[in-house]
Amino acid sequence: MNKKLAVLMIAFAWCVAGQGTTASTSKPAEVETKLILLKHASASGVARLLHNAGLPVAGDNLLRAIVVRSTPDKIDQVERIVKQLDAEPQPLPQIEPTNCDLIIYVLGGTKTSPGEGQLSQSLLPVVRQLKAVFPYQSYRLLETLSQRTRVGESTTLAGILPPFEGSNSNIPSKYVLIYTLGSVSSQRGQWIAKVDKFSFNVNSYFRVDNSSFSRDAEVKSSFDVKSGQKVVIGNASVTGDESIFLVVEAKPVE
Repeated sequence: MNKKLAVLMIAFAWCVAGQGTTASTSKPAEVETKLILLKHASASGVARLLHNAGLPVAGDNLLRAIVVRSTPDKIDQVERIVKQLDAEPQPLPQIEPTNCDLIIYVLGGTKTSPGEGQLSQSLLPVVRQLKAVFPYQSYRLLETLSQRTRVGESTTLAGILPPFEGSNSNIPSKYVLIYTLGSVSSQRGQWIAKVDKFSFNVNSYFRVDNSSFSRDAEVKSSFDVKSGQKVVIGNASVTGDESIFLVVEAKPVE
């Protein structure tokens, strides 16, 4: 017998001490020792609850076991209680987030400009993918937009972008972003944000000779984006040699 288990059983000698023969001639109740193994619950915690109920038990967390020394009917009672306490815990229901931080990176791609603009390390893999598909030599980050939105709400943002290299103008471009956060749900342990009616419109100014004019470029889409991923959702041509690309990242707020 395991030495530690033997010590536990000896510890129960007090349960029967003092129960020696009395003046009565009736046969004393038979005393047994029972080892009850646990699968889920803490042995010390179960033992503490049973002690509070007046039941003579000892528990050991290392062995994950309860030892009881008593009469058969009392042992049966302990076993029934231990079975209830040792039930497998039910997982807590997963609460889906009602808010989501949407981060939009506005990239400018050009066919003529050598080298790269200022790009964070996290955007470099995205740029490599873009270069493999589109005929643009370099990319630069024009703007980063971040907005927390509640599920079901529509968001509108407006601002300016620096002039495009081929515009021959010092007038900044204006943009308007509109989208609706449709839902945030979990799939295979990963959050997925559903974005509906996404529209990014840029109004740019150009100068040719002595004349100035403006031009609109727009990216429209509805899409899903998984947490931890950056997704290219579209591009729009601004000049013959330049385009804007929109990269979206979603961070659900639990």
